[in-house]
Amino acid sequence: MNSTFRNVVLISFVLMLSACSNTPKLFWDTDEGRDQAAGSGVAGAAKGSSAEIMPEMAAESASGRELPMAENIATSGRLPEKYSQQLAGLEDLNTRSYGQTTGDLFSATIDAMITLNYPVDVVDSTHGVVTSDWIRKGENNPNVPSMIGYTRHRYIAHIYRDSAASDNLTKLDIYVLGQIFEKGKWSGTTLQHLSEELYSAVSEHLARLPH
Repeated sequence: MNSTFRNVVLISFVLMLSACSNTPKLFWDTDEGRDQAAGSGVAGAAKGSSAEIMPEMAAESASGRELPMAENIATSGRLPEKYSQQLAGLEDLNTRSYGQTTGDLFSATIDAMITLNYPVDVVDSTHGVVTSDWIRKGENNPNVPSMIGYTRHRYIAHIYRDSAASDNLTKLDIYVLGQIFEKGKWSGTTLQHLSEELYSAVSEHLARLPH
C-alpha cells in the first residue's frame, strides 16, 4: 500500500513539473526533440562558420562552384592581350596536352590551385584563364633572403582547344610570372621549375574524373 502511494505521489510530482513553462521539458514527442536539436545544430554551425571562413577560401572548389556549360568554356584560344602584356619577356612557359574537354581541364586547374593553397585571383571561363595571386613560400619566401634576394611568383594558366589536333585534345599552358625585390622595388625575373607542382595536381584531379 505504501509503495503504491509513493508511486502515485511521484507521478503527480513529475506531471506537475512538466506542466511548468519555466522548467525543462521532461517528455518529448517522437520527432520534436530531433527537429529542435537539428535546428539548433544548423544554427550553431552557421553562426560559427561565418567567422571562420578565411578570405582565400572564398574561391571554393570547382566541384562546388557554378561553372558555365562546357561548350562555353575557353571559346577563345588566344590569350587575352592584358595577360600577354603582363607576360611579355617575363614568362617561364610550359605547355601540356590532355585528352579531356576544356570544361574538365578548366575545373581541374581551379581545384588543383585550391588543393595547393594557391590564392586564386582570376577565373575567366570565356578565355579559359585561371590566375593565382602572388605566392611567396619555401625558397622564395620574402622573409628569408635567398641567394638572389627576395622573390615572389604567380601563375597564369591558359586552357584551350588544340586546333591542330582532334576535338578532344586540349592544352594547358602554365606561365610563371616571377619578380625579385631589389633597390626598393619589384622587377621581373625568371624562376625555374615552379610549374611542375601545379601540373601534377591537375593530373591528379583529372584522374579522379569518371571515365
